[in-house]
Amino acid sequence: MMKAIQQPINWLRANPLGADALLAAALGILVLITFVTTDPIGSEQEADALGIALVVAISTAVAWRRRFPLTVLVVITPLSMLLLILDYAAPHMLASVIVLYSVGAHVDRPRSVQAAAAAIGLFTVVALIGWSIAEEDVSLPDITWSVTILTTSFVVGDSLRSRRAHLATLEARASDLEREQEQLAQRGVIDERQRIARELHDVVAHTMSVMVVQAGAARRLIDIDPVGARGALESVEVTGRSGLGEMRRLLGVLRTDGDGTEDRADYAPQPSLSRLSDLVASCADAGLPVELSTTGSPPPLPAGLDLSAYRVVQEALTNTMKHAGRATATVSLDWHPDHLDIEVIDDGRGAAAAATDPGHGLLGMRERVELYGGSLRAGPHTGGGFEVVATFPIIEAAAR
Repeated sequence: MMKAIQQPINWLRANPLGADALLAAALGILVLITFVTTDPIGSEQEADALGIALVVAISTAVAWRRRFPLTVLVVITPLSMLLLILDYAAPHMLASVIVLYSVGAHVDRPRSVQAAAAAIGLFTVVALIGWSIAEEDVSLPDITWSVTILTTSFVVGDSLRSRRAHLATLEARASDLEREQEQLAQRGVIDERQRIARELHDVVAHTMSVMVVQAGAARRLIDIDPVGARGALESVEVTGRSGLGEMRRLLGVLRTDGDGTEDRADYAPQPSLSRLSDLVASCADAGLPVELSTTGSPPPLPAGLDLSAYRVVQEALTNTMKHAGRATATVSLDWHPDHLDIEVIDDGRGAAAAATDPGHGLLGMRERVELYGGSLRAGPHTGGGFEVVATFPIIEAAAR
């Protein structure tokens, strides 16, 4: 039953011109039946060919009330006034009420207000003239009531148009907000991918550099010092496993297992400045002696800053192993109440190589430092070798 009722309703919503045509036909039939069957009162004229033609013309025009509301109002207003002036015993206000509502609902201001005021004003003038000529057939209360009905129909239509415009504005704002949220989400994904790319670069570059150095040492010692070669290969294995674990942890961020299980690698401790001694030891195993010194008292750091500072040291030592040749390095952490100074200095020959092929290492370090409002200087060190000097503002970073 409900489906049988809903189908014609859906059709009327999907076909506004057809719905208006049905409305016009219903209006015409109702007015014609009333016109023909009503006995004239006083000086009213009964139905004739002219009166019926006017009723049919007015009703037919209503079929275009939504498509051409102003045009329809211009057409039916004089025809309805003609019915009134000729004093036909036919309802002459129904079409005007419908069309004034349509003007208010489908025409923007101020055009709709001007058109409605002109139509209602014309009706009022004609009605007052008729009242002055034939007081027995027309009364002031009737005129006032008619003007009130016509004005109310326009106001109702105008209110509906305003409500639709308001809802359209809200929908547009909601759409804009949704689009902005999507853009922010996409930006977040891009930023996260860039962060993971930097992490992967740092992990892979450092691990592979250490493994290459250790493998080269094993190759040179395998004939003359098998025990030393075995130790170097064991270091390659340990370093490789450590790097693989870091990569698994990072790649785990990019996926979530569908079976609800969790990878234990997700619980591995994050690299931080507290683990620099392990990093220094791995570099020493790879043939790069590193001296670590710390001054000042380290305050609690945001996890992101702690990780970024560690990666800067790691990347600087990786570049030293790549370019410095036989060298030693020093890592200095100088803690201040409002900032941290990091210096990584080597005495090798890496300056020229780093200048000719900077790669992504220095760029990644600079991005990490600037992310926290710091500064980075990398270049030849006075007296030879290469230096990386980074400063992280602690107070500013803690507020991020």
